Amino acid sequence: MLIFISINVNAKPKIKTKAVKLLFDITKVDGKKLSLPSDVATLGNKIYIVDGDNHRILVVNLKGKLQFAFGSKGQKKGQFF
Repeated sequence: MLIFISINVNAKPKIKTKAVKLLFDITKVDGKKLSLPSDVATLGNKIYIVDGDNHRILVVNLKGKLQFAFGSKGQKKGQFF
């Protein structure tokens, strides 16, 4: 599985392959635009996305539907700075 993240809405992966299929596009979650998405991990049927400038982790299913999100700005437990 190839996962491509970009903050540029018009960006396309620069990988030459015959079988690339766009599964979903996430630009806004819970009314907030993704800001500096930086890392992605998968586990089972969930995709975890670091939404850096919003100080949160998004968890979406394989169709791109938000399952849950966690984190906020700060230095306490459950927060990111």
